[in-house]
Amino acid sequence: MKKRTKNETFRTGPHPLPIHLGMAAAAKSDIQEYVSQYVPLIGQEELSEIVRGIQLYQRHPYKVKRKKRTPVWSEGGACVYRFSREACAAIDSRRQPVLLVPSLVNTCDILNLCPERSLTQWLADRGHQTYLLDWGETSQYPQDKNIEGIVRGRLCAAIENIADQTGGPVTIVGYCMGGTLSMAAASVLPEKIGRIVLMAAPWDFHTRNQVLSERVRTWSPLVTGIIEERGYLPAEWTQALFATLDPSGSAKKFARFARMEPDSGKAKLFVAVEDWLNDGVNLAAEIATHCLQQWFARNAPQKGEWKISGRAVNLENIECPILIVASTGDHLVPYDAAACISESLSGTKAEIIRLDCGHISLIAGSKAIETVWTPIAEWMEC
Repeated sequence: MKKRTKNETFRTGPHPLPIHLGMAAAAKSDIQEYVSQYVPLIGQEELSEIVRGIQLYQRHPYKVKRKKRTPVWSEGGACVYRFSREACAAIDSRRQPVLLVPSLVNTCDILNLCPERSLTQWLADRGHQTYLLDWGETSQYPQDKNIEGIVRGRLCAAIENIADQTGGPVTIVGYCMGGTLSMAAASVLPEKIGRIVLMAAPWDFHTRNQVLSERVRTWSPLVTGIIEERGYLPAEWTQALFATLDPSGSAKKFARFARMEPDSGKAKLFVAVEDWLNDGVNLAAEIATHCLQQWFARNAPQKGEWKISGRAVNLENIECPILIVASTGDHLVPYDAAACISESLSGTKAEIIRLDCGHISLIAGSKAIETVWTPIAEWMEC
């Protein structure tokens, strides 16, 4: 057996590793007939490629080197970073500043994934004043460890700071649940927000083919005790849930990776995405419970019953233009779950971009810049 050198890269992911290996093993074992509805059949050759791909990922030398940035705003564990244009040309002052809002269960790095796939830097290079919200780890917040705290004390506070510094309203780009939370902030601060882009942001959690919601309702009783015991929802539990949404894709992507040229840009992008996926964030207990009960169980946003600090999130307060980006190929947030919010927006000019790609492909897909980022930027600039 080859001995690992001191400086050799070795990742312990994909996380949770037993889940990934277990799904692959179940697909090949004698119990496959009992789990076929959850795990697709995998041949011996492909199974070997999956295991080899995981090993290659664990030892791949590529590591993303991101530019160190100083926060322009911070509160508790959250902060905002500004991205400057790499070229010498000046930023177009006629455009609204842009704040990108990520999900809470992974780091904000997906929006600044690597030099070749950084939506924040790409927007800055087009002349936008671009800001990125880093939620940090909500379970470590000294206070405001609930949904009201992150919406009002973090997101709204960040928006107000940027609006005050730049002298005008802010365009919000919310990715996944970052978009859902952005709508709550917009209902509180409508005068501070000029435009909203919702990228695969769930709103109706009970739509047809909503596999995530179905799994969450089954999964919730299992994690309730864990949340109460630890005071937070552990990242590995969320990662395990996501891994089971598309068992075939979760397993077979490593077989595809095994066939890539190790030094290719495609392989490095794969590693960057996997490193981000495996860098999960623990979610504060009250926030996790709120999402499980209000979103997945009660479908409160779609019913108009979602409340922040005792007051309903009123979409009628939002009059700014909204762009909805939704995909029919998204297993995490199905098209209808994201696009349906347009029906709840009275008097608001809402446009929809309909795509056919995966949830992460909106950011890291091979055609993301041409088919996703460019239409979003053109809409913001018109």
